[in-house]
Amino acid sequence: MQARRGKHVIVGSDGAAFATARAAAERGYEPIVLVPRGVPSVRLMPGDIRACDLDSRDKAGLRHIFAGASMVYYCCGTAIPPIDEDEPQRLAQIVEAASETGASFIYCDAPYAYGAAGRALSEEMPQRARDPLGSFLGALAQFVIQSHRSGRIVAVIARHADLIGPEIVRSPFGEAFIRSVLNGRAISVLGRRSGARSLTYGADLGRALVLLSEQHDTWGQIWHVPSSAPIAPAKLIAAIRMAAGLDAFPPKAIHEIRSAGPLLGGKRDKAQRGLARDYESRFALSSAKFERAFGMHATALNDVIVETVEAVKRA
Repeated sequence: MQARRGKHVIVGSDGAAFATARAAAERGYEPIVLVPRGVPSVRLMPGDIRACDLDSRDKAGLRHIFAGASMVYYCCGTAIPPIDEDEPQRLAQIVEAASETGASFIYCDAPYAYGAAGRALSEEMPQRARDPLGSFLGALAQFVIQSHRSGRIVAVIARHADLIGPEIVRSPFGEAFIRSVLNGRAISVLGRRSGARSLTYGADLGRALVLLSEQHDTWGQIWHVPSSAPIAPAKLIAAIRMAAGLDAFPPKAIHEIRSAGPLLGGKRDKAQRGLARDYESRFALSSAKFERAFGMHATALNDVIVETVEAVKRA
C-alpha cells in the first residue's frame, strides 16, 4: 500500500515493533523500525519491514530519522527483561528527539508498576509496586507522563499483558515457549501452573497503538490494550498441543519456578523474584476503557494459538 498519511517511527526489535509497523502500513502510514544499539535484536528483520539501527546517543542521527515523522512508538519495553540500567537514558534520548522534531509519542508498557492488586487491573489504579522491576517500570512511565504534562511532548501510554503470537520472542509465552510445548520438552512456568493470566496478541497490540495515534483525545492517558481473559499456563499448554494435533502434555513435565532467572537469561536477582511473585496469582488486565472508546476487542485466543502454532512450525 502506498503511504499517504506521513511517517511513523517504531523503536524496538521484537514482534511487537514489527506488528506495529505492519498496522501503520495498513492504515496508510510510512513505517520505519529503529533498532537502538544495545537493545537485543532477537531475529533477522522481516523482509517487509523497513528498518535501521542507530546508537540512541547519536542526537543528530535520531533527529534525521525522526524528521517528518508525526508519530514515534517506543516498544523497547514490551518484553519482561532483567532490569536494563541503560533504559532510562535511552528513553530520555528518544523523548528528546521526538520533542525536537515535533513528533507525538506512544510508550508501550507492561503493567507491573501496579504491583499485586488482587483484582483486575484498570487504568485508574495507582502505581504501587514495591519490587525492583515494578518500581523501575513505574519510574519510566512516570517520566513519560511528566514529559507530557510539562508540554515537552504529546504522549500516551499503552499497557499490555504478556505477549503471544508470531514473531513474539522476548516474552514468557513467546516462540521459544510454543516450540518447547510442540516438541514435548519439559516446560518451566513462573509462579503456579494454575495462576491464570491475560495474554495480548502481538497483532492486536500493533492495531491498538495505531488507533491511539489517530485520536488526539487519548493523549496524556494510560490505556490497556485489548487482551484475553486470564488463562492458566497448564490450560494454555493443552490448547497449544490440541491446535497442533498432539497428545496431551504430561502434567509432571510442567515445572513451577519461583525466580524468573531461568527464563530470562539465567541471572537470579530481586527484580526477577518480584516478577515471579506477580505470577503466583490470577493476573487479569481490564481493557474495558479501550473497548468502549474504539470498539476493538481482543482476537479470540484459540485463533491466536492456531496462527502462532502454524507460524512456529513454518519457522
